[in-house]
Amino acid sequence: MLVAKSGLAMIVSGLGEGRIGLRNVAVFGRMVTFATNNLRSCLSGFDDWDIAAKRRHFDNTDCRYMNELRNVIEKQARTPVSMSAHIYSFRMGDQRKFERPPGATSFFIGDRNGGSGWLVPGPDGNEVPFYVALPPEIGKVTLSLPENGGRSAAECAGSYVAALEAYLDDLKRFAQERQR
Repeated sequence: MLVAKSGLAMIVSGLGEGRIGLRNVAVFGRMVTFATNNLRSCLSGFDDWDIAAKRRHFDNTDCRYMNELRNVIEKQARTPVSMSAHIYSFRMGDQRKFERPPGATSFFIGDRNGGSGWLVPGPDGNEVPFYVALPPEIGKVTLSLPENGGRSAAECAGSYVAALEAYLDDLKRFAQERQR
């Protein structure tokens, strides 16, 4: 669960880790529900409880999409996202607000990973991104899920993580009741 929550933080950060974070939420979030299946042999009545709990927590568009996304990631090795940038105000002098690493050649807003920052030549001569946080007064970069109606990756993943947390909270209560 920690990796799924960390993945959500990566999406929200805007530091170019959005795709990685989305993969972590989808894959490791699903692993949470796989792992809970091991309780079948430990808790009487688990199967009936689990069917109802999963229906209650995961029977919604975002959770179904995250399960489908996990399958796409694992079976097709792709993460279908789109990126959009809304720039409210940016003047060339605004670049000075961001730490410029040595050798940086240019500044960018909204790359394919959802980040903004500087391009810096790597040891092999290829440019690599040095990500910085884009202040909200300058603009907003959003990773979206075209296969989920264009919904924001942060909103969809956040909904899924919240459902996982609620499911685990209910599971703890169920297990405590069974141990009494």
